[in-house]
Amino acid sequence: MDEKKSKALPAMLLVISIFLITATYGAPLSADEGSPLADAPYVPGRIMVKFKEGLSPASLVQVHARHNAVVEEEIPQIGVQILSVPPSEIEAKIAAYKADPRVEYAEPDYISQPTYEPNDPYYGDGTQWGPQKISAPQAWDLSKGDSNVVVAVIDWGVDLQHPDLQAKMWTNVDETPDNGIDDDGNGYIDDVYGWDFANDDNDPQDDYGHGSHVGGIIAAATDNGVGIAGVAFNSSIMAVKVGDGTTGTARYSDIAYSLMYAADNGAKVINLSLGGYAYSSFLGGAVNYAWDAGCVLVGAVGNNNLSDPFYPAAYDNVIGVSGTDQNDAKASWSNYGAQVAVAAPGVSIYSTYWNGGSTYAYMSGTSMSAPHVAGLAALLFAQDGTRTNATVRSLIEGSADDLGDAGWDQYYGYGRINAYQALMAASAVIDPANGGSLQSAEGGDLSLDFPPGAVTSSTTVVHTPKASPPNPPSDLNFAIMPMPCTLRGIDAEGNQVTGFDTPHTLTLRYQDSDWQDAGIEDESTLNLYYWNGSQWEGVLPCAGCSLDIVNNELVAVLDHFSEFGLMGEEAAPTRVSVSSFVARSGGAAPAPDGATALGWLVLIGLTLIAFGTNSPARARLWKR
Repeated sequence: MDEKKSKALPAMLLVISIFLITATYGAPLSADEGSPLADAPYVPGRIMVKFKEGLSPASLVQVHARHNAVVEEEIPQIGVQILSVPPSEIEAKIAAYKADPRVEYAEPDYISQPTYEPNDPYYGDGTQWGPQKISAPQAWDLSKGDSNVVVAVIDWGVDLQHPDLQAKMWTNVDETPDNGIDDDGNGYIDDVYGWDFANDDNDPQDDYGHGSHVGGIIAAATDNGVGIAGVAFNSSIMAVKVGDGTTGTARYSDIAYSLMYAADNGAKVINLSLGGYAYSSFLGGAVNYAWDAGCVLVGAVGNNNLSDPFYPAAYDNVIGVSGTDQNDAKASWSNYGAQVAVAAPGVSIYSTYWNGGSTYAYMSGTSMSAPHVAGLAALLFAQDGTRTNATVRSLIEGSADDLGDAGWDQYYGYGRINAYQALMAASAVIDPANGGSLQSAEGGDLSLDFPPGAVTSSTTVVHTPKASPPNPPSDLNFAIMPMPCTLRGIDAEGNQVTGFDTPHTLTLRYQDSDWQDAGIEDESTLNLYYWNGSQWEGVLPCAGCSLDIVNNELVAVLDHFSEFGLMGEEAAPTRVSVSSFVARSGGAAPAPDGATALGWLVLIGLTLIAFGTNSPARARLWKR
């Protein structure tokens, strides 16, 4: 919370990649994609069928009779019939209708459920706004956390008796309370709820208020009619005290010991809402120890409106978090720079508190932003316990809502976290020797295949579904069909790039005879449009752009974009979508000054760019 000046230049690994998908513009996922019957509830004995145009009523009757289905209702506005079928045969009936070439689609009558909304009063009346901003209510339909996923709060202690925290505390089941014996042999006697490294005892009770506030944001008891809602409210909180409540400071050595304690005692996520401007190899070694043990580490980047590295957030193996307000603007006091991986709510955050007793309070700072991210990490581990810390980090960064400049920027990192998008994303770890593949979580036709040798080290690849933009103006004519292509970005020196800021070159290479199939010839009039966030803007024809039908290439110079469409004469709509995901090599940041190309695939162009250094700076440790 407190602000202090700093002196060092920050640096941090930035790894980003882009991929290209082609699909019919505006078309939703079809009933053929994925296995929806296994994943979503539906009404027994009812299916929805739409036939292609031109079938006579008599033909429809014959089809239904063959499949032993009865028409219950018709919806003429959209040409859909609701059919009654035997409940035990619903999957077989859907498959049979889909196999009929006269059927456009067949699917169950799915059941919609309300987005989970807890009954905690300060959540319901809007006093607590953070979970709503990061789309936690929608995410809670997918994961509410798990008590086996432990989040270590390395801080000034946690109020062990708080009515919104007491039931959420991690307990060391291998330790017998108050018997004076180190039952589990971990070197700490009677560490039932954690450990107090500041006073070297087994009572990590809060005496400052800060740690209780952080713990509540992460996992306050929820739906209990009391107080607030935690982001990962079914998870457990490990209290690891390092701060002196009298001075408001903590020693690096205590933080280092606490990191090792948390990692050795089962924490999957570690929250670090504290730090200092001095670089320490010793503390960095403890950070790496926890990362290597499989922990996700989340750190606040500081509150001085400076770009200097703030540790431990600035270490490569920590997710550095900047602070935002209710309007998704950077908090005026939030630090920034290369240490920022993502942003999260940090202004006027209402949470549990200790002030000589259990209570609630508002606090502001990146100390409040970090636990929103730690809670999201806990939700992701709870959703899939096989995930690695590298995968969870990639999911968090790759699914964030982009704010500020397009792509990564020094104020918001990859963007403000979005819990729902993170839990909807798909990820895969690609092995250099064997390759691998990634199937979209949407169950769609996106399948990214990586052959052996596509990556140089074990790499986590993430795909996050993104909403399509509104339809372009009606006078725009798109190419007639989806055309598989690869995307390459090249700078003036011919190097691969991941951002598209002028004057980078975009090259689209279409496969086989797709140009001709789409009715595109060398004399055709072509335009390239991109979605600027609010409307479609024209880019082509333009000086320096060329069409090469011999090599099946369209080359254009353009600025950044998130979606673009290729227009041909008198053609039906299609869409070419550009989204982004994060690939982080080997689970940890590579050495600075490297850039690794991952190769170009049939449907994907993937580039890694890594850079950054850590610069030591001297300053004492200050609580944020």
